[in-house]
Amino acid sequence: MAVIDLISHPLAMLAYGMACNLLMALHSASKPDKPVHPVEFLRSRPYAIGLGVVASLAAFGGLHATDELGPITALGVGYAGSDILQRFADRAASRLQR
Repeated sequence: MAVIDLISHPLAMLAYGMACNLLMALHSASKPDKPVHPVEFLRSRPYAIGLGVVASLAAFGGLHATDELGPITALGVGYAGSDILQRFADRAASRLQR
C-alpha cells in the first residue's frame, strides 16, 4: 500500500476532520494572548467531545453502508460531527424557550 493511500484513506480523513474541528474550537475558545490548553479544553467538555466523536462515527458508518463514503465525505463528517450536534441542541433550546 502506497503512502498516499494511507494518507487519503477514509478513516485517516475522518481523523483529520475531527482534528480540524478540535483546532477550530481551540482557536475560538482562546484569547489573543492566552491560548487554551488542549487537555484542559477536552477535560472541560467530555460529553460534547464524546458526542461529536460518536456522531462522526455514526455518519461515517451510514455513508459506508450506503456506498457514499469517500475521502472528502469522511473529512466533512469528521469536521462537522460535533458542530451539527451543537446546532441541533441550540435549535431545541430556542424552541423550548418560546
